[in-house]
Formats: sequence, structure tokens, C-alpha cells
Amino acid sequence: MRAEVKRRYRVGCLDPTVLFVGRLVVQKGPDILMGAIPIVLEAHSHARFVFVGHGDLWQKLIQMSDDLRIGHALRLLGDVRGKSLNDLFLACDVLVIPSRCLDCKIRSSTPIGRRN
Repeated sequence: MRAEVKRRYRVGCLDPTVLFVGRLVVQKGPDILMGAIPIVLEAHSHARFVFVGHGDLWQKLIQMSDDLRIGHALRLLGDVRGKSLNDLFLACDVLVIPSRCLDCKIRSSTPIGRRN
């Protein structure tokens, strides 16, 4: 199933896949992740980055992709919901949640790292 989902989004079945899901706004930090993609690609050239969501930064992210020359490794999907979104969560290797809001409340039963 993972391979089928990855193929649907033009990602190789063995390509490490990084997923961002959220509003494409400054507070959520998708541009931070976008800026890190070239660094990751230096070490992992087959890595692929999938962004799910809409927001004010949509055009800026497209421009950043062009400027950074990372379009081959990027999938900007827009709004994805339901089973398709669940499939993406199951198919990804890494879920990234960048944020500029250090005091954001995240409710989770799973411990997460916190920067002090």
C-alpha cells in the first residue's frame, strides 16, 4: 500500500518521504522546512517532500521551490482529506511539524521533544 500511495504522488517506493500537513501560513513554518530541503537533499538525494494544505504562503513556497531548484523533490498537494490524507500519513517516513510559535499547545498522548 505504501508503494501505491507514493506512486500516486510521483514518489519512488524507496524514496525517503517527508510529510508536512497544515496551514501554509507564517506561524506554521512551512517556509522553514522549504529552506531546509536543499540541505537534506545534499545527504539524501532521493528524499521527497510532500506538503498538504493551503494558505497565504502558497505562492511564496512555489517561488522558493523555483529559487532553490528543488521542484523535482517537492509535491505541493493543496487540500487533501479523508482516506487520501490517512494514506499519506501511513506512507510517509517522517512527519515534520515546524512552527514559529514556541508556546503552542500540542495535545498528544505521545511525548514530543520540547526546546527550552
